Amino acid sequence: MHRKTKEELIVMMEHLLKEIGFRMKRIYIFDIDGTLTPPRLPMTEEMVGLFTEFCKHHKVFLATGSDIVKVEEQVPLAIRQLVKGIFTCSGNKFFQDERVIYEKE
Repeated sequence: MHRKTKEELIVMMEHLLKEIGFRMKRIYIFDIDGTLTPPRLPMTEEMVGLFTEFCKHHKVFLATGSDIVKVEEQVPLAIRQLVKGIFTCSGNKFFQDERVIYEKE
């Protein structure tokens, strides 16, 4: 019997999970500053359009080292309302629906 590769194990696990009715789900976490936006600037119109469509079809979270004030300057409200949550201050604060859900003391 040969030792299974990582890829073979993943395929086997996915097959087994499908057999028992479990579907693997994916979430996407995007950095804001310098990834979704130019450094320290608002999201471009083109990115707003593309990212809006992506968010409508996927479970998306945003992450940044900045605070929520900077997020509000860079990311339009419509996008902030589409994402499932926003991690700010390097993960020390978490927002959902414009409310603080978690804050490290």
